[in-house]
Amino acid sequence: MHDEIARRTYGGLRAAAGAAGGLASRAVAGRGGPLSTSPRGAAVLGAVNGLIGDALEREQSALQEPMSIRAGGRAIAPAELGAAFAGVSPRIVVFAHGLMETEFSWGLGGHEPYGERLREELGYTPVYVRYNTGRHI
Repeated sequence: MHDEIARRTYGGLRAAAGAAGGLASRAVAGRGGPLSTSPRGAAVLGAVNGLIGDALEREQSALQEPMSIRAGGRAIAPAELGAAFAGVSPRIVVFAHGLMETEFSWGLGGHEPYGERLREELGYTPVYVRYNTGRHI
């Protein structure tokens, strides 16, 4: 009985995640800018990646989130790191989000993000990382 309940539960979750991925894919198609640069869009992608991120990566979907350092909602290319962190202090704090989240989760509820508070109050340089929580890192 346990196995049957687990099979149906996980099957339902798999179907729901697939439907969410399909909806997100259609929402992304034809958009002018990346969905992942806004807090709401990033939250949708974070949730989808948390549910089926391994499948998105395997299928090389445009919805998969590769690990990246972020600033202002966008991924920073290695060549841009110097410019993005021009005012870096000797104190650096790295923010890695939890399951089904993104770097925007550090400022939920419209509050000032923790990293910005640490910058202002203690002189730390915040570095935000986004990764696909649906796969091993």
